[in-house]
Amino acid sequence: MAERTTIRKIAHHDLAELFSLGKILFGGRDLIFPWDAGTVSEVLSRDEGFSFVLLEKKRITGFLIAEELNTVHDHCARIIWMGVQKENRGYEKKLLLAFFDEAVSRGISMVEAIAETGDSGSEGLFFPSGFLEVKTYRALQKPIPKGPPANENDIRS
Repeated sequence: MAERTTIRKIAHHDLAELFSLGKILFGGRDLIFPWDAGTVSEVLSRDEGFSFVLLEKKRITGFLIAEELNTVHDHCARIIWMGVQKENRGYEKKLLLAFFDEAVSRGISMVEAIAETGDSGSEGLFFPSGFLEVKTYRALQKPIPKGPPANENDIRS
């Protein structure tokens, strides 16, 4: 039987495993939003339902954590952290698709993605997906077209 890799929204019971994976992926890196228990908890407490995990045989092997931003001019979202274990590279695009589906269902008009300067993996993922560099700390933005509402039972698998 083939291994099944699925994507679903982050749930409260995922936090310990999620945090451990993030420490492996981001440990020792100087990030704009540091990967520490306080920052991760704060971001997820604002809106746990706007973030996703990649599961392989019920084990978290990747994630995308985002937040919704309402400004005077735009209804935006920001991808703060995204990481996938090396053996699951290639699934980042599926995480992005799940995120875009949710963004469209929420009426989001613009998405930012926080990427480190010189991170070729981020550039290889975000720029081909339509993001544009617009800020000095490398926030990448993409306009989101309006589409049909997403079916919550069919996130991505």
